[in-house]
Amino acid sequence: MPIPRGARQVPGNPNRVELSDGRVVTRSTARTLGAQEMGYKNERERGRLGKGDDKYFNSWVKTDQGRRAVETAKARARAEGVPYRTSDLKMQLIGARNSRPNRRNPAGPAWIAFMAEYDFEDREIDY
Repeated sequence: MPIPRGARQVPGNPNRVELSDGRVVTRSTARTLGAQEMGYKNERERGRLGKGDDKYFNSWVKTDQGRRAVETAKARARAEGVPYRTSDLKMQLIGARNSRPNRRNPAGPAWIAFMAEYDFEDREIDY
């Protein structure tokens, strides 16, 4: 399901995906890269461990923070002249959740980037 943000299918070739940096890779490689962007090891692990991701995202979007983030994402997409994709926001949220700080690990790069991009403070986020 997930391919990296900014990637698209190569026209006329359903098994190839063009990444945002211009490289063309197979669809399975793109799916692995997308799963890694979400904080999973690979697509197989995302399928096994990510069963509740849709429910998590849909619940979060109904909160004040979620609505604010959707509006921010839509405004950024409009400003950049690209279409708003809910899947991009979902990938960012799941990646941030999977790299959030805890007792054993400090905050990961996906968490830090998500917090900065949507201007959240740590105490605002509902876990």
